[in-house]
Amino acid sequence: MQVVTVRQETDLVDYYDRRYQDGYMDRWESVKVDKVLEFVGEAVGNRPLRLLDYGCGTGEFAGAISRRFPQLEVWGCDLSPEALARARRKHPGLRFATTAELQESRTRFDLLFTHHVIEHVFDLEATLAEMAALLAPGGEMVHILPCGNPGSLEQRLVARIEGGIEGEGRRFFFEDPGHLRRLTSDDLARPLGRHGFALRRAWYANQSWGGVRWLTANLADAAEITPVARGRNPGDRLALAAYRSGLVGLALLRHPGALWRRLRRADRRRFGPVKRAAYLAAWPVLGVLRWPSTLLDVGLTRLAEAEWRDRREQPHGSEMYLYFVSQGPEEAAGAGR
Repeated sequence: MQVVTVRQETDLVDYYDRRYQDGYMDRWESVKVDKVLEFVGEAVGNRPLRLLDYGCGTGEFAGAISRRFPQLEVWGCDLSPEALARARRKHPGLRFATTAELQESRTRFDLLFTHHVIEHVFDLEATLAEMAALLAPGGEMVHILPCGNPGSLEQRLVARIEGGIEGEGRRFFFEDPGHLRRLTSDDLARPLGRHGFALRRAWYANQSWGGVRWLTANLADAAEITPVARGRNPGDRLALAAYRSGLVGLALLRHPGALWRRLRRADRRRFGPVKRAAYLAAWPVLGVLRWPSTLLDVGLTRLAEAEWRDRREQPHGSEMYLYFVSQGPEEAAGAGR
């Protein structure tokens, strides 16, 4: 995990072209895709709509939505020519274009969908206005993005860290370098209200167990996300030490091979007799841990799935799924205040 401060690129297109060349956002877990499709289904129903995946990248979700809802006419748009070229190769039956091309064609859509796009855009107000202009009268929006509502495991953790929540955008310090903000659900509902949209449905993910599963997916991430020395006070440093112990321990149990690879590298570099002895001692231990790690991984996945099923309407998640519908002028004026 890179812990960085976002810097604006002079050429945003080149920046994302380079990232897509390296496989950026090219694959998603099936459990995540299923969540997205379930929520999109809440908005779509059986209606034969024209849907735009705004910021579609290489078309992973555009393709998944098209397969799950064949009655839809699915389009995708992105600012990156590299992403669009890859999307066209992977999904030849779908239509992909730049936003400029869509505006020139005057094509309008019934439903606009974004997945982890809004946190990346430089000018939020201008982007929301552009989205609204791409919709037909009565059009709707589905936005899925990181959630800044208080109470999630991630939010509670970063709140204990000096500089854990950064700048006016309130992004979490460990986020992707392209993230510029972490909005609350109200932060998005207010400006969309000014554009004539009302929040119809809100679901949330990763209140607790989903967060644990994500934070322990990688051994290095589990350690870097809990910088004990940066605690705001002695109590926070003690809490961060407990977080680190638990998260790193779970990451090791889930991925014993990560420890194995580190020990192998240490052995190759000849770091001395202590690490060499640890390398030899770990060999049988890691073999024993193989099956428990599989069971732990399955258990965390099931706990996260149950959390999604039973608690998704509780707003203290670290990811939010928001469905907006068009509303009358008077309602829009009230919602946008």
